Amino acid sequence: MIYDAADKAIRDMNRANLKAFGRLKLAKWDEISIIRQVSQVYDTSSALARRKYAEIARAAFIAALIETGLNAIVASGMAADEITTDWLLDMLEEADQV
Repeated sequence: MIYDAADKAIRDMNRANLKAFGRLKLAKWDEISIIRQVSQVYDTSSALARRKYAEIARAAFIAALIETGLNAIVASGMAADEITTDWLLDMLEEADQV
């Protein structure tokens, strides 16, 4: 389940990035527009990565809840409430001593 979510995230991010960078080939090539367009591509890619990381975290949370004997539907609802992109970003910002 978790590996499936990770594989899907990788495929989705690769597809989106290939499309985005492919569009840059067709862009106007003056210095200011290049910087702006490349920055937009990276910002979009970063936002997509954050969403995909949250999806993987939700899949892991659901798998852990199912292991405890919880119903998959209940586990999915709990994951949707608990594992948000903001929660994930907060976790990634904190230093981990491990």
